[in-house]
Amino acid sequence: MSGSPSIDGRDHDINGTLLPSPPDTNYKPGVGVLTKADSTTVSAYDSKINGSQDVKVDTTIPDPSSYVSTYINAASYTYGSGVYNSNMSWGTATNPTIVYCNGTVKFNGNAQGYGMLVVNGSLTLAGTFQWHGIVICYQSTTIDVQFASGTPNVYGAVLAAGATGSDFIMKGNSNVSYSAAAVNEAEYEINRLQVYRVIYWYE
Repeated sequence: MSGSPSIDGRDHDINGTLLPSPPDTNYKPGVGVLTKADSTTVSAYDSKINGSQDVKVDTTIPDPSSYVSTYINAASYTYGSGVYNSNMSWGTATNPTIVYCNGTVKFNGNAQGYGMLVVNGSLTLAGTFQWHGIVICYQSTTIDVQFASGTPNVYGAVLAAGATGSDFIMKGNSNVSYSAAAVNEAEYEINRLQVYRVIYWYE
């Protein structure tokens, strides 16, 4: 982490505004990792991390490859490897969506999305990219996840899973801010994930 980036596990609204602390504080660790070695690496940047604790070792974090097929099959937008510079928009706060990228991608420019962003490969975010929801980056080989130049922000949660040697890099004024509301929208409010609806009930 270089420059003035931040990771914040305290609860924010869907647009990144820090919420008042409720009695049953809905705070998460800033960073969750699988191993003590990763915890030591992350702890070097604890001045840029906030939350119920800066970093937590959690060996129960699931492998995304075991469940992302559900999201991929329901994706409304699909991209291959490349650099995407144009102003782009995916979903809304009331109608979140799923974006799937297969390969190494970079999003630049004035881009904004709501819902689930799934990347099978490496991801670079730059410009004024804003994502409200969940970002999942995974691959069986090494991956690079970078918040690069500009002010790319994620309000929700980020999950990165790659082989040993993978990198998670934050630069500039980028931010990852936990948002229970944005995570909930991504997990439960995407219509294409609703496999059935109760129309009638008879007892």
